Amino acid sequence: MPQPQKVYDCTIIGAGVAGLAVAALLAKDGFKVKLIESHSKPGGCASFFRNEGFRYDVGATTLSGLEEGQPIAELIKELELDKVVYKNKIGTEDKETSLRLSHSKRGIQIFQDGQIIHRYTDKEKWINESYKKLISNKNIDTEKNHRAFWNELYRIEKSAFKILKVHKNLLPNSFKDYLSCLAPSKLLASLSGLTHLPQLYLPLKYLLKKYFLSDETAFIKFLDEQLIISTQNNTEKTPIFTAALGLTYGSSIYYVYGGVNQLAVALQKRAEELGAEILMRREVLQIDIITQSPVNLSTKNNTKNSLSEDFSKTYLIKDKTGEEHLSHKIISNLTFWSMAKLTKGETQNFFQGFVNKFSYDISAFTIYLGLNTNYIPPTDYAQINLNKQIQHCCSHSFYISFSRPDDEIKASEGGLNIIISTHTKAQEWLNLPEEEYLKKKTETESYILEELFNTIPELVKEDGNTENETVQSSIELAASESRISLDKIRYKIKSLISGTAKTFLHYTKRKNGVVGGLPHSVDYSFFELMPKKVPNENIYMVGDTGFPGQGLVSTVYSALSVRESL
Repeated sequence: MPQPQKVYDCTIIGAGVAGLAVAALLAKDGFKVKLIESHSKPGGCASFFRNEGFRYDVGATTLSGLEEGQPIAELIKELELDKVVYKNKIGTEDKETSLRLSHSKRGIQIFQDGQIIHRYTDKEKWINESYKKLISNKNIDTEKNHRAFWNELYRIEKSAFKILKVHKNLLPNSFKDYLSCLAPSKLLASLSGLTHLPQLYLPLKYLLKKYFLSDETAFIKFLDEQLIISTQNNTEKTPIFTAALGLTYGSSIYYVYGGVNQLAVALQKRAEELGAEILMRREVLQIDIITQSPVNLSTKNNTKNSLSEDFSKTYLIKDKTGEEHLSHKIISNLTFWSMAKLTKGETQNFFQGFVNKFSYDISAFTIYLGLNTNYIPPTDYAQINLNKQIQHCCSHSFYISFSRPDDEIKASEGGLNIIISTHTKAQEWLNLPEEEYLKKKTETESYILEELFNTIPELVKEDGNTENETVQSSIELAASESRISLDKIRYKIKSLISGTAKTFLHYTKRKNGVVGGLPHSVDYSFFELMPKKVPNENIYMVGDTGFPGQGLVSTVYSALSVRESL
């Protein structure tokens, strides 16, 4: 059996964005870092693939948390990720590129009940648009209440990010963490955080009732469909605090040239430049404790000694190739489902407790579409809210991400990269006979594509609109002409692949192919989520199935939090 060559300070399991972020940050701090990943590409659920000249993000297609002081902005600034140079395939050539972000100032188009609702990034323009398009009982009092509703959400969002900027230990795991909350520089933020406690337990419907908006059905439909994307829940179940973050993100949404996976690519390159060892195609099979004794570790530059502050253990990590790795600390970017299978004893019981507690079964149905068209969408993102549930799914809407015409990484000239996603129950797609699986997949794919092309017919018109034409033309075309048959426009499709829970299970190895992390819900406390450190072990957790939950902003925050603890 191969013998380990050296003991690392920290070994990260999983090259998702959180795993790569904490690897780069700890390497920057001088720790001896190794990262082990089962796949050939970085990013985890934010990975990518290519098909017929199009480059598709597997999961997340939008990026937020990039305003001054917010988690992803902080990460990019500290690691200077915008200065990292790496290669991308553009056409048939590999060319040097770097992380390129652009604020989606044009906002998001939402198609609902025969009208286009423009989700402007400007707060005042958005509040006015929301009142104009979504509120039926128009009077002075309703207008004031509607404005107060949105102003409260924006206040919560602003306060939340102020707290996150100061506090990296919102769910303290140790006496040291609790003491840090009382430090003079953090005390004000700690007290501010306490004022938000009720908002963690009360659902958004409470706020709707407070502002007399409970009978506004179109408005609530809009909110529900926005929340299913951002929190995987609705106005009945989403806590006010997380609803505020989920409903205001449209004001600071960013387009990533080449796709969101570019963030993972830049993080991997930076981590390696800082000295982290990264091993790909190394699926971890088992984690064992082999020694338990006091050690005296310090970093290369002797600026941190936190590893010597506890009774350190040495862990043996075995991967699928037969290689073994020794480490004093483990940072896992895996889910608690996976960790329950890799660990033993009390540690396994810890993870199994969360497996038993959270019966999560939400996955995604995603369509990766490449069109031959000269149409330039007026916004980078859109959402189509339907009046009935999508076939074989658990949502009434689907979200659409378009490539920009100057994004040569996502699509070549004359091509439009479109990623469509909606929510579905994982069990809907598992353990089916192949013929039945393919039939259901084709039915859902065809239904969504027909709704897409009939709601935005310019996509497949021979003389498709350009971005300078009015956005209202979509509705006018859809209303004035007969429905578009999918069979008649298939020649426009250059690339078409659909993914289900079965697909995500194969590639991510997450239980049942679930995606998106744990939904934020009033059914359980924010503080019942898995903490970042396993009790009595030197095992830390980052990612979307622990605190503070789902989304890239949360996963990056989890990396910053673990880094602070170490």
